[in-house]
Amino acid sequence: MGSGDSCVKEKGMQIFLAIGLILIAVLLFRIAGQRPSITVENNAEQLNAITVSGESQVEVMPDKAEVYISIVTNSTSAKEAKDEAAEIFSRVKSALLKAGIKAEDIESNSYAITPIYEWNDMFKRSEFKGYQVTHTIKVTTTKINATGDIIDAAVNAGANQIDRVVFDLSKELEKETYHEALTQAAAIAKTKASSIADALGVKLGSVKTVSESSGYYMPYVNYYRNDFSAVAMEAAKSSEIIPHKLTVTGRISVAYYIG
Repeated sequence: MGSGDSCVKEKGMQIFLAIGLILIAVLLFRIAGQRPSITVENNAEQLNAITVSGESQVEVMPDKAEVYISIVTNSTSAKEAKDEAAEIFSRVKSALLKAGIKAEDIESNSYAITPIYEWNDMFKRSEFKGYQVTHTIKVTTTKINATGDIIDAAVNAGANQIDRVVFDLSKELEKETYHEALTQAAAIAKTKASSIADALGVKLGSVKTVSESSGYYMPYVNYYRNDFSAVAMEAAKSSEIIPHKLTVTGRISVAYYIG
């Protein structure tokens, strides 16, 4: 009797395990069978739209200029180099004010005191010769055709290095021009979508999604050589500096429903 009962229990356990495995397999099959319906629905939604992009570039004359001017002095004493630079800066600032530049538009951009070393070829070593002071000032003006006059005034007052002239946009003009570029980009995108819809024989619907790429433009920079010779400085101050147009770019991506 004992061995018979044991056989019955083992068979019952095997049946129970088999039923459990079958239930698990059915459950997994049902879960797996639900996944494709979600993907198909998403794909169907994507197929009911046209996604296009538009880009436009608008050229505009700058309404702001920045002139970077440096005063460079050398001396065996750091104090002497500083004092000389301060004296020249005072003359340069006075000259710029007389030229019509506002005091708030004249600011220090950088100031550095660095030791000067020269290579002694005979003894094969660097030897200390003194100190160099470099004081760079930034002059901002809305009179973009007056940058040459600013350079003239600064050089005549003792400035001995013209670093660069930057033609740029004010925040107001940048915003206005970018809005124009973005409007044109949106119109270009819509024209593209209409052409595609007509070619496919479908009707262009409302906007599904829209995204804006960051607009951008590059200020125009006119660099000068770091040449302190009298000939070079005379050429710099007598040169006519002509402003260049800047290009502002707007980009947009739009998805339209189709039917």
